[in-house]
Amino acid sequence: MTYYKLTCEVPGGFGNETIYDKTEIPWDIKSLHIRFDGWMGADIMTISSAVLITKKLQKSLGFNFTGILGYKYFFFDKSEIFHQLQPNTKLPEMDWLQIGNNSFKDDFALDFYNGLFNQLIISEKARVFLQDFNLGNYSLEIADFSKRPRLLV
Repeated sequence: MTYYKLTCEVPGGFGNETIYDKTEIPWDIKSLHIRFDGWMGADIMTISSAVLITKKLQKSLGFNFTGILGYKYFFFDKSEIFHQLQPNTKLPEMDWLQIGNNSFKDDFALDFYNGLFNQLIISEKARVFLQDFNLGNYSLEIADFSKRPRLLV
């Protein structure tokens, strides 16, 4: 099966109320607060160890793909930059997609890939499914298993 590295829109950064442990890979996020600097309409976005999806995408995804562990609430707000650049833009309802790190096996995974942590790796099945949604500003490249070294602990 073919797998892809999906690089999604990054709509902002962690807000002050985010609680996480960077000693874990991927980061162990206990509480997520995202401060949006902008939104280009994407149904899926990433920020470090977090994958954010619109409720529209969540309802279609359900648990029909491997690697999906669940969905969590997260707090989000708009930065001053957002208010200046997109004053009339309303953010949709969203969820924090909980996924594992079993890349090249599961349909969705966050893993160490090509020297970078927290890369979103998706299967061909997931790629085809996501075509029906707005991916915003994204890039997609075929993922090469050899670029996924396992860390020795």
